[in-house]
Amino acid sequence: MKLLPVLFLLLIPALSRGEQHEIFCRKAIKLQLTSFFPKYRYFLFTGSYTSPRAVLSAAASPTELSIRSGNGIFLKDTSISISHHSYEQETGKGTFSLGLLVKDRPFPQDGRIQIKGKVPVKCARLSTLPETEIDLRPNAAYSIPLCISPFLEEGTDVANLEKCPHLDIRVNPYTETNAWSIGLTYPVGFPYAGMVFLDREGHRIPVKTEMARCRSGPIEFHPFTCTFPEKHDRVRLLIHYAEKQETGNLPITAAVSRKDALKAMPPHPEGGRITG
Repeated sequence: MKLLPVLFLLLIPALSRGEQHEIFCRKAIKLQLTSFFPKYRYFLFTGSYTSPRAVLSAAASPTELSIRSGNGIFLKDTSISISHHSYEQETGKGTFSLGLLVKDRPFPQDGRIQIKGKVPVKCARLSTLPETEIDLRPNAAYSIPLCISPFLEEGTDVANLEKCPHLDIRVNPYTETNAWSIGLTYPVGFPYAGMVFLDREGHRIPVKTEMARCRSGPIEFHPFTCTFPEKHDRVRLLIHYAEKQETGNLPITAAVSRKDALKAMPPHPEGGRITG
């Protein structure tokens, strides 16, 4: 009987290990090349994954990532960046963007680049601010109280929304059809992680959302260009934000040929020709 406490203690770590789970699957995520800008030697990839946590950004310089030509020569003068693209809380399916800057010739003699390894990324479970119905009309303005930690002072009455910081929304049209400027203003430190649009029946609208190319204003202001697939007068907006962040290793792999890069070049690239 004296052995039972010892056996119990030995079982605790084993049970704990059994409850742990991988943030991302161990199988490498295949990256898809979406754009290539030869003037800057810059590649833009998209990766898809399934996880209870959303990828937000790169956490540090990857030390377990190799970028090399097809004949095995490592390309040392490179840098990468990762940014959050989209995430579905219901299914755990998400996408991220990976930018690769190659300072050397982008394509050695064999005309191929291989990327393989792990990238440390910041990730988090996402939460959602209260749903807001917005009109797609000029100068439409809305405000959502940020009654969430860490923006609530100790002892603050949640019912007193005036004392809570707010996320402000400003809507304006672009000249392009169904393209809208949606500017968000929120306190520094609010962990914004994306927006989702729903129609009146609650179905997700596949809106192309990207940071506006021209930005002016205070650091709290964040302008986005949102292009809708068809005309909408009124939509439902969900703002996602990240809860407690953590770091996980994202396994990735990609192979890019000269032919792939040519297909991914913009229609009118600046100084657009592949050298090397």
